[in-house]
Amino acid sequence: MKDHDLAHARPWLLASLFFGISYVFVEQTAMLGGLSILWKGAGVALLLPYALRWRAVRMRALIGLMLGFYAGGDVVLEFDLVNGAFLFVCGHIAAIIYFWLNRRTAPTPSQRLLAIVIPFAALTIGWFLAPTLGDEAGLLVYVGFVSLMAGTAWYSRFPRYRTGIGALLFLASDLFLLAREGGLLADAIAAWLVWPLYYVGVFMMTTGIVQRSRATAIDGKQEAAL
Repeated sequence: MKDHDLAHARPWLLASLFFGISYVFVEQTAMLGGLSILWKGAGVALLLPYALRWRAVRMRALIGLMLGFYAGGDVVLEFDLVNGAFLFVCGHIAAIIYFWLNRRTAPTPSQRLLAIVIPFAALTIGWFLAPTLGDEAGLLVYVGFVSLMAGTAWYSRFPRYRTGIGALLFLASDLFLLAREGGLLADAIAAWLVWPLYYVGVFMMTTGIVQRSRATAIDGKQEAAL
């Protein structure tokens, strides 16, 4: 990507950081009323133009669907829990497809093992949390999708310590959310865990994808020049 393209992309990233980081304080103080819902959606929504501006990023339609559904889910959850969760499941499906299509060509045994362990561990935790919420089947289905997203992200060619850990933070956020809804986690504690882990997770996933895509494109150009 050329320097002027980089300059055009960075403001979207900075704007996303502003809305994403500040939302936890906006939510706590309730100072914006109904506008806080749009503030919430802006954090992830602004990652969309940032990610899609990079020419090196392949399969941008799937990235757009993933981030678009996540941002939409952030807003809709404020009105309807079921439809909001449905949008997140759609985002997870797009992410699972994207990460699987970009899986590692030569993963180590530990990478394979962790990609399998993540869904099983998450479903086990979800099994204990679900009875407290009264919708075991629906919650386990959702946990299955978000955990598969995290597992495929870890198995993908993208940086494990950015995209992989970001996906695990996303998963942890949802598990803390379930614990809060089931009365196992105090609202005051959950307020400082659920949103920050989720937003930072999506942020790390997105920037990890961009980072590896740019590096691959640069390496390809250097090889072609030899």
